Amino acid sequence: MFARHALARVTAFSLRYSAKRCDCGIIPKLMIQVHTEVCGPLGNNVYLLWDESTREAALIDPAIGSEGFADFAESERLVPKYIFNTHGHFDHIWNNALFKREWRVPLICPRGDEAVFRHAAQAAVSWGFGTPELSPPVDVWCGDGDEFLLGAEKIQVISTPGHTPGHVSFLTTAGLFSGDVIFRGGIGRWDLPGGDGKLLLTSIRERLFNLPDSTVVFPGHGPPTTIGEEKKDNPYVGEDAVFEP
Repeated sequence: MFARHALARVTAFSLRYSAKRCDCGIIPKLMIQVHTEVCGPLGNNVYLLWDESTREAALIDPAIGSEGFADFAESERLVPKYIFNTHGHFDHIWNNALFKREWRVPLICPRGDEAVFRHAAQAAVSWGFGTPELSPPVDVWCGDGDEFLLGAEKIQVISTPGHTPGHVSFLTTAGLFSGDVIFRGGIGRWDLPGGDGKLLLTSIRERLFNLPDSTVVFPGHGPPTTIGEEKKDNPYVGEDAVFEP
């Protein structure tokens, strides 16, 4: 929901990534595009990614104010296939119902966050955001190691609990969609119901920091970063960090 860092707003942008094998010059037909918009009063990053060859698309964490992604997908002639949530906090699932109704595609959410989803509407009210439309029933509760095909691409689930009990990150050839686990120069909160600071640090150090340093990190709030940058400079989990929750 919130981060242990100052939120930085970024403009909407689209990025194109292609997998390459530089040793022989082969460029496989694996290409993923990412469109990002900063949405709502909490500065949530909402991501739409798609396989260029098939136009199959997946939406990650449809936050408050993300309604425009429906028009964007239509304008790009995309074929929505999934709605993913990294975790169950209300600001990340606010428009689940809208996109589920609009696209009629599976809603995929992290196993272990069932209670967080159940209490999301109540949490929204308690934080002064009014009563959201209830998130529809989950079609797939995902867990560590699960994979979902998006055209020729794979979306891999990595379990990263700590911010919430079941929090997951999604790994693609474009990079890691980390939700509220790690940010540029920050980490997620652990003082909300179900949070665990020590588990959060373990998720980052033992799951995310095992990825290549060049892995781009697309967080739930704030600008992108890389695994290498955060391993080196993050004041909470970087090489010189002495922080303990």
